[in-house]
Amino acid sequence: MTAIDKSSIVASKNAVSCDLAGESVILDMKSGKYFALDDVGTRIWQLLQSPSTLESICKQLTQEYDVSMERSVADVSTLLRRLVDQGLATYAEAV
Repeated sequence: MTAIDKSSIVASKNAVSCDLAGESVILDMKSGKYFALDDVGTRIWQLLQSPSTLESICKQLTQEYDVSMERSVADVSTLLRRLVDQGLATYAEAV
């Protein structure tokens, strides 16, 4: 198990986002870099506005989309790692 698997993750306070036709554009205010998320990534970003676990996000997505839990876990954990690596999300315990 990794930290992503067992921790709550939340959107960083340094990340500002806006919705553009169902997709999100996120600005990292520290680096000045912009990031884009598709519609599913946007839904995950919405769920990260309050501390969420990988499991809770995946359960929500399997209810909303035609996706298996196994596929959801694989894809969401990859996105969460990228968000944390880019400083757009953080472990809730560190908030």
